Amino acid sequence: SFKRYDLRFNTDVKLTEKLSFQGDLIYTNSTEVQPSGSTAEFIIRQDIGSPATGAGKFGPGQYGDAAQSNFRNPIGQAEASGFNRFQRPNTILRASFTYKPFSFMDVEAQFSNNSRSAIQKRFLKNYAIFRPNLATASDLTFVSNYPGQNIIQDVIGRSQLNNYLLQTNLYKTIGRNEFKLLLGFQAEDFVTESLGASRTDLPSDQPYQAVGTLNPGNSSNTAEYALAAGFGRFNYTFDDKYLLEVSGRYDGSSRFSQAQNRQWGFFPSVSAGWVISKEGFMSGLTNVVTFAKLRGSYGQLGNQNIVNADGSPVYYPFAANFTLGQNYFFNNRLNFGVGQTTAVNDQISWETSTQANIGLDLTLFKNLNLTVDVFERSIDNMLLQKPIPSFTGFSPAFLNAGSMRNRGWELGLTYANKLSNGLRYSFNGMISDVNNEITDLAGLDIINGRNISTPGSPIRSYYGYLSNGLYQNREEINADNALDGNLATPFIATNTAPGDIRYKDISGAAGVPDGKIDAFDRTIIGNPFPRYSYSLTSNLAWKGFDLNVFFQGVGKRDSYISGTGAWAFFSADFISSAFGVHRDAWTPENTGATYPRLTTDQGTFNWRDSDYWVRNAAYLRLKNVQLGYTIPATVTQKLKIKSVRVYVSGQNLLTFTKFTNGFDPEKDDQNGEFYPVMRTTTVGLNLRF
Repeated sequence: SFKRYDLRFNTDVKLTEKLSFQGDLIYTNSTEVQPSGSTAEFIIRQDIGSPATGAGKFGPGQYGDAAQSNFRNPIGQAEASGFNRFQRPNTILRASFTYKPFSFMDVEAQFSNNSRSAIQKRFLKNYAIFRPNLATASDLTFVSNYPGQNIIQDVIGRSQLNNYLLQTNLYKTIGRNEFKLLLGFQAEDFVTESLGASRTDLPSDQPYQAVGTLNPGNSSNTAEYALAAGFGRFNYTFDDKYLLEVSGRYDGSSRFSQAQNRQWGFFPSVSAGWVISKEGFMSGLTNVVTFAKLRGSYGQLGNQNIVNADGSPVYYPFAANFTLGQNYFFNNRLNFGVGQTTAVNDQISWETSTQANIGLDLTLFKNLNLTVDVFERSIDNMLLQKPIPSFTGFSPAFLNAGSMRNRGWELGLTYANKLSNGLRYSFNGMISDVNNEITDLAGLDIINGRNISTPGSPIRSYYGYLSNGLYQNREEINADNALDGNLATPFIATNTAPGDIRYKDISGAAGVPDGKIDAFDRTIIGNPFPRYSYSLTSNLAWKGFDLNVFFQGVGKRDSYISGTGAWAFFSADFISSAFGVHRDAWTPENTGATYPRLTTDQGTFNWRDSDYWVRNAAYLRLKNVQLGYTIPATVTQKLKIKSVRVYVSGQNLLTFTKFTNGFDPEKDDQNGEFYPVMRTTTVGLNLRF
C-alpha cells in the first residue's frame, strides 16, 4: 500500500519599492508498506515461476510448500511474512530576497533547505507450512515454520541539503544594443546519517525492539559532501536579430583532494543566434516563413557524481577508507579488525563534458513549427574503475581514464490550427537519435558480466558468444567436441544433447576459426543504448470537450532476457516451472523450434551469455489518453465557481512490440523479477473558486 500527503504554501511580499520577498514551504509525507518476506518484484517472480503442482494455501494460516524444498511460499510471503514499512516525511523551505537599487540592476539572495527522513520498520515473522497427510488423505500435517526465525529491524535515516545563492544582474539598452551581465556565487552542502537496530526471536507478534530476546545488533552511518561555484554570464543582442552569450563556471567539489589541488575546475561556454527572418532579404517571404532562427553553441560542464556499480553514491573516493568487520585469527582467538579494502587514487578530478550544437527554428505559414538540432557531446577524463588483479585484496580505485562520444540529432514538428466550427487541434511530433561510442579506455576493456565497454563500441554493450542455431543430432555434437577436446577445460559440456544451443568458433589468427570454442570467441552481441526515440502528442478541443493522446517509442534497441522469465525450469534460488512460451521447445519432431530442449539441468551450457537471448526491444506505446469536459461558464458562475472540469484518463493502454510477451521493453536486462506494467484509469474533478 502507498499513501502520500502534500502541503504547499507560497508567498510573495513586496516589502518596499526596491525590496521583495518570495517564500515556499513544501511538506510531503508518504507511507509505503511491503511484505517483509521479500520485495514485491521477487514475490511476483517466484509466484509466476513456481510449479503448478505445488500446494499454495489450504485455509486461513495454512500454507503449502509451493513445491519448494526450502518451503518459501510466495503466497505466504505476500500475506503472512510480516511487514516492511517506510515512512518518508520531507520538508522543503525556500526563501529569496530580491533588491533592485537601480533601474539597471537587481541583486538576489536565496537559501533553500531540503530535509528528508526515512523511517523503516521491518517485522519478519513466521508462517506455518503444511502438507497433506497421504495416509488419511484428509488431514494436514504441520511441517515447519518459515523462515524459522522472526526478526525486528528499525532504521532511521536523515539527510539535509542546503543550497545558497547570491547573484546580481546588470542590464542596459543603448539604441538597438542590449547588454546583460550576470555574476554570482553558489554553494551546496549535504549530510546524511542513519541509525539501525535489530533483534531476533520475538515471542509474540508485537513488533518492538524490547520484545526481541536474541542477537541484539546496531549499525550507524554518516557521510557528507560540499560544492561551491562562482559563475558569470554575458549576453549581447543587436536589434533582436544577432544574439551572443558567453558564460563560465568555476566549480569546486569536496569529492576531490584539496591537498593535491584537484577540487576545482573551470568550464566555459559560448552560444550565438541569428534571427534570419528579421533580415531585409526575407521580407518577401513573410507569408511563408513567419520566423527563422539559426543558432549554435559550444561549451563544457563538469561532473563529480561518483557512484558504485550498485548505484550507491561515493563520497570520499580520493581517501583511503577502512572497512569494519575485517576480523582475523591471532593468538588462538578471533579478533575484531578493520582494514582497507579499496585501492585509492588521490589524483582524480572533474570529468569533463564538451558539447557542440547547431540548430534551426522555423515557423512556416504561421501554424507549422520546425526545430532541428545536430549535436556532438564528448566526455573526457571519465570517472571509472578499471579491473585490477584479485590477489591485491583490493577493489579498484576510481580513475580519470578514457573518453566517450555521443553524436546525434533531433527533429521536432508542431502544427496547430483552429477551424471555423470552433475545433482547435494541435499535433506535436519528436524524433531523435544518439549514437554512443567509447573512444578511449587507456588500453583496457572494462568487462562486467555480459557487458563490455571497449573503444569503437557503445558503452556497456552486450558481450558473449554467437549462436549457430540448435544441435540437431549427436553427430554435430561429436564433431564440435572433437575440436574442443584440446582444451584443458572443454567448452562443450558432457551432458550436451540435441536441442542445445550451438555456438560459433570465430577466434583465431587473421580472423580464421582456430578449431576450438573458448573465452576468446566472445564478441559484441547487442547494443542496449536506445536509438530513434520518438513521441507524438495530439490535442483536440471543441465546445468544452478536450482530448489529449500521447504515444512514445523507441525504433531500435537490444535487451537481454535471462533467469526465471526466459529459461524454463531455471531459477537461482528456488524450484521453478516453465512458461507458455517454452512450449515451442526443441524435440526430434519439432526441430525448427525457437527454444532449446526442455531440461531441468541447471548447468550453464545453454545459459551462457550469447546472442540467442538478445531480443528486439523496439516498441510503440500508447502512454496516455485523457478526455475532459469543462462545464460552460454560464452554469458555473451561478454556482460562484470559476470553472469545473471533469476528466477520465488511461495510462499504458497499448504496447506494440516484438519483445518477449509479458516483459516490459522499456526496462533493461530482465530476469523475470519485475512488477508488471499496470494499466491505470483515473477519473478526476478540477474545481477553481
